Amino acid sequence: MQINLKYFTGKDITKPEKSSYEVEINWMYLIISIYVLTNPDQNIFSLISDPRFYIKKIRDIDPYLGYLAYAKYNVIINESFNPDSILVEIIDKYPKRIEAYLYYWSYLTKSKNKDYSKAFILSEIFLKNSPQYQFEHNIY
Repeated sequence: MQINLKYFTGKDITKPEKSSYEVEINWMYLIISIYVLTNPDQNIFSLISDPRFYIKKIRDIDPYLGYLAYAKYNVIINESFNPDSILVEIIDKYPKRIEAYLYYWSYLTKSKNKDYSKAFILSEIFLKNSPQYQFEHNIY
């Protein structure tokens, strides 16, 4: 027996929206272009564009993911770059989206500039903004 998800959701969730495909494709190209930029001695992917081109395309589709891609790009290219200001601004503007929390937490716990106290505070902020916490908090 096959369940018709369109009946429950009002839309066909088996086919993602076109913009999500475009973001994923451009994100893949961004990863490849950063690899090409950081490994210039290898002659592969000669027709790939500059990473900033793909960051702009991602930002045009979804500003949130575009700024997150910009932060990731700068951390990879410039080791002394500190993404704190960009990621804090993204989290303030989009508190319900999880990607920036995860990337920032990963950066705080795995980079050369480890800051576990900030990572702990970030975890608490994420939990307070998560729908599950708000649901459980409203029950009591």
